[in-house]
Amino acid sequence: MASPQRAVVLQRERLMGYPMVRREVEARALTLHGWHYVIEEGEAHVFDAQQGHFIAAYAVQTLIAQRAVITPASGLPSPMVVQTTPGIMPGKKCGECGAHAAIRKDGCAYCTQCGHLGGVRVNTDPPLEGRWVSP
Repeated sequence: MASPQRAVVLQRERLMGYPMVRREVEARALTLHGWHYVIEEGEAHVFDAQQGHFIAAYAVQTLIAQRAVITPASGLPSPMVVQTTPGIMPGKKCGECGAHAAIRKDGCAYCTQCGHLGGVRVNTDPPLEGRWVSP
C-alpha cells in the first residue's frame, strides 16, 4: 500500500480508537471517509471500509446506490419523495399588452399581467356569429 493510502487507513484506525466515535460508527450515526488525491493519475480515491481497499471516486456513487437498501426496522429516515406539480400553462395573447397571460375569469378574458378585461361573448350557446362585445 502506498504511503498516502496507509496514512488514511491509520488515521481512520486512530479515530475508531475513541469509544464515542466507535459507538457512533457502529450505530450507523457516523460515517468515516478517507480520501486521497493521486496527482499523477488525476483521480481522487476513497477508502471503502467494508471492502478494505481504496476505490476511484467516480465509482462511489454506484457503490452508494447498491448499498442504499433501507429497511423499516433500520430506524433510518425513509428517502424523500419529490412531488412534482404541473408546469404553468401560458394564457392567450393579451390584446392590450401582448403578454401571453389572458385567462377566462368570470366569463371574461382577463390579463393576469396588466389587468385588462377583454370582450365577453353575448350568447355562449350557440355563439352569436362569433362576435365579441366589450363590457
